Amino acid sequence: MLTGYTPDFFRKEFGPNWNTVSSKIANPPRLTLLFEGVDANTAPVEPVPIADLMNYCRVDESVDQALVLSLGKAARRAIEKYLNRPLVLKKYDMYMDHVPFEMKFLFPITKILAVSLIQTYNMDNTTATQDSSTYQVDLNPTEPKVYLNIGGIWNPTNRLYNAFQVTFTCGYANTTTDFPPDDILMALKLLTNTWYEGRNQTSTDENSNLTAGVKALIEPHRYKSLA
Repeated sequence: MLTGYTPDFFRKEFGPNWNTVSSKIANPPRLTLLFEGVDANTAPVEPVPIADLMNYCRVDESVDQALVLSLGKAARRAIEKYLNRPLVLKKYDMYMDHVPFEMKFLFPITKILAVSLIQTYNMDNTTATQDSSTYQVDLNPTEPKVYLNIGGIWNPTNRLYNAFQVTFTCGYANTTTDFPPDDILMALKLLTNTWYEGRNQTSTDENSNLTAGVKALIEPHRYKSLA
């Protein structure tokens, strides 16, 4: 597999067909979670408060509060994974093996809030920060992306893996003005309750964790990225 090549290389070698050739070379984005919350020292605000989860699960005794809270967080992460949509504030590093071959790149998840850094790595581990004046960030949740301005180019790199890094924040603050759709909140409570009632049962099938009812509620909000 070819890696570490810039768009100029493909334009020179393949002429008008450079984009078709380059798009066939794998460059999948990989996410590394840095932390959940406003910062590394602050826990995220969960989309459904523990009191609401306890009430929905009909748990009166505080002895099970920690269990319900744990199940609620697990349910939230399962739904996040299915939707490709973070439900709390998060910060990620996204890596690709080489610079994008097109003028833009898409994010593998949605609800992007801001991009704080784009940089490239060379073989000797030196870095070069992409000048923020050379690109724009499109936060449209239907297709969040970063694209170069006219005349802009991605910083070249000769590294063969993890050569392109993007640091960004995403998710919901879960305040009175920023929270997930009601369908997702209901699905989170439903899944938490299902797991609470079946807490003595185990399953080795990850997909079975999301019931048909939960999927029916959240499917309209699923982000299917082309990244």
